[in-house]
Parts: sequence; structure tokens; C-alpha cells
Amino acid sequence: MHGLVFGRRGSCLGVVLGLLGAGTAARGAVLISDNFDNVASGGNINGRTPTATLNGATWATGTGTFLGNGGGGLSADSTKTQSAYVDIGAGYLSNNPGVYDLSLDITNPSGVAGSSWIGFGLAPEVTAGGVNSGQNLASANAAPWLLFRVNGQEIVFQGPGNSGVAAFTSSNGFVSTGAAHTFRIQLDTTGANWALNSYLDGTQLDLNAGSATSSTYTYATNPTTSHYVAMSTGVNGAGGVGTVDNLVLTGPVAVPEPGTIGLLGVAGVGLLGRRRRR
Repeated sequence: MHGLVFGRRGSCLGVVLGLLGAGTAARGAVLISDNFDNVASGGNINGRTPTATLNGATWATGTGTFLGNGGGGLSADSTKTQSAYVDIGAGYLSNNPGVYDLSLDITNPSGVAGSSWIGFGLAPEVTAGGVNSGQNLASANAAPWLLFRVNGQEIVFQGPGNSGVAAFTSSNGFVSTGAAHTFRIQLDTTGANWALNSYLDGTQLDLNAGSATSSTYTYATNPTTSHYVAMSTGVNGAGGVGTVDNLVLTGPVAVPEPGTIGLLGVAGVGLLGRRRRR
């Protein structure tokens, strides 16, 4: 056998403590995901239940922008302004503190010189119907969110919206077009001041404009009202039809009920007692 050995009693105690730790530690669990694999070519996702969903939430969107592309993803038309969104519930981020990761694979068409974009992020309810299909994440006061322009520029916004609140702005051509890239935003809601990180194809971006100490952006005012997961397009000059795929939102796992922890403790005492009698 390899590794550290603490004896039979220590092993039993370790099992119990391991069970307790496994239940109480905040771990990333899939809250919402959609691979869009079974969306028919040209099919609309309005009313669709994601591959994994939270509280039975479904997609809500208009027509003509996010449609099945026949290849296991969705087309995303940045010549139009529209959003598709799923509601995770008001107050969810505050009531369930932890680290949330939201990612999406995006492809923009090559050879387009305009600044139209495809983006995704978290948005608050800004109208009676939530983030409606005629809004995009800029006008819906999204926080946080990011966009990928057809000219290869990426911008990460801490929010709300895009009024002078860009945490990261790249040059044109920073992200190659004509190929899929995985964009990710990470929101940590455990502290008094929430923290934001962002990644492109697994590489962390600097959201602090070259700070020598951290690439993390820390909020002065937390985006507590954000509770819609949304994909969005925006028109700014020339645009084109890109692709989105593999949307995933993960978040913390709930701590087990006190009764569950008590049962585990009793089980541990029983195990130790059995060892002593042998």
C-alpha cells in the first residue's frame, strides 16, 4: 500500500471526516447547460428545456437569431439585435454564495470588417417581461457579460451594461475568427465585494489593466439583481452569421441539512466503537 496510514481507528475517522467534508465544501455543480444537439436545423429554441436546467426554467427568445444550425449548435445572426435567456431566479447569486462559472463556445465568421457581435452573460430583470427578445446585453444592463465582435475584438464588461464599464478591451483581431473559441466568465459571490475573472480558451484575461498584483476585478457595487443567463447579438456596422454551442453555468452545491451531518457523526462513532471492541 502507498501513502500515509493512520491505523484502523484513524482510517474510520478519516472516512467520516471525508464524508463531512464532501458534503460541506462548495463545489461546482452544473446548474444550467445546453449542447443544442437535438435542435433541428432552423429550429427555434423558444420554450426549449435546456439539457440541464434549474427549477424547470426554459429558453425564452424571439425568432430568427438563435436557430439550430444542423450541426449540433445554433446559428447566431449579428445582423440582428436579440437575446435568448434562461431565468435562474431572483436573488439566486446572493442566496447561494459561491463561485459561478458561465461559458459558451462562439464562432464568428471570417472576413467581416464590422463591429457587430455575439455575447453572453448575466442580466437583471429590466422590464416586466424580463430581458425581452428585442434587447441585447448592452441595453439590458447586464452584469457581468462579454462580447466577441466579427472583427476579432473581445470586450469583458463588469456591468451594468456597457457605459464606460469595460474591464477588458482587446485590439481588433485579438481572437481569431472562423474558428470556435471557449469564452468564460467567473463570478465569486462569497465575499462582501464580489469578484470577477474571465478566460479565453482557458487563459485568464487581465481585468485590472495591467495591475501587478491581480487580474481579478473586484466590484464596488455587487450585481445582485442579475438572474438571467443570456446569449445576445448586437448590430454595429457589418455583421454575419456565427455559431454558439455548449452553454454551461456551474455553481456551488448546497450544504447538507444539519440532520444529515448528525447522522454521519453517529455513524462515525459507531464505526470507532466497533473497532475498539475487536
